[in-house]
Amino acid sequence: MSRWTWVGIAWLTLAVPAASAQTPATADDAQAAYERGDYQETLRLLGRTLSLKGKAAEGLDHYAMLMMKGESHLRLRSSANALSAFDEAAKVADDDKAAADARAVAQLIRKSRGFRYDP
Repeated sequence: MSRWTWVGIAWLTLAVPAASAQTPATADDAQAAYERGDYQETLRLLGRTLSLKGKAAEGLDHYAMLMMKGESHLRLRSSANALSAFDEAAKVADDDKAAADARAVAQLIRKSRGFRYDP
């Protein structure tokens, strides 16, 4: 084998374990970041958590995570992304009250100008 083949094999042996050593993000990690006030980290963790499918996504409260995502976007003053998150939360809500809460916040965002609502 050539020297470059050995370099490639050595690189793969070092790179593969490092990639698999990452632990998947959990909703608890995102909640902890939200409570610390680290909204960028919250959005990053929620993005990873909300993208889970199948058995990995079982037991996750998508409504709560989407509401947290919307709140994080609001704290970062990104109304379009917050609106999208609250609309999605209204769609996945388990009961009518939860859906109404998400729709109400979305409506307030739509009616506000510059993050200020004047009735």
